[in-house]
Amino acid sequence: MKILEKLFQPEKNSADGLNQTEREAIVDLLLFGIYMDNHLSFSEDNVLKNKIELLDWNSSTPVDLYINTATDKVRQSIANENLQNEFLQSLSTRITSEAGKRKALNSVTELFRSDGEDPREYAFREAVTSALK
Repeated sequence: MKILEKLFQPEKNSADGLNQTEREAIVDLLLFGIYMDNHLSFSEDNVLKNKIELLDWNSSTPVDLYINTATDKVRQSIANENLQNEFLQSLSTRITSEAGKRKALNSVTELFRSDGEDPREYAFREAVTSALK
């Protein structure tokens, strides 16, 4: 059980107050948000970069490599409603702290507002909010 406690607790001396599982889930969420409306924008890309810079990435996998792998998974999920639902469910198991939930919701909201939130983004943000309750 100690390993589970360590996995889901913020790391000591972590400025962002998150554990690595939550950081990865937030990156996945932002990537999903970028690709879901079939409109890639510089403003969304900038939000993604800024949010990642604020994370205390603590993994043997460099963040750039993680993003490349996660992007492929996100693109596959967007095309499949069942995978989208699985993704939303996974958020609730991967983002468990109040700090993580706040950061995830604030980040995705900022992402969508950066280039004008469309109805698909609004609906997705509401689904994320429900998943994280």
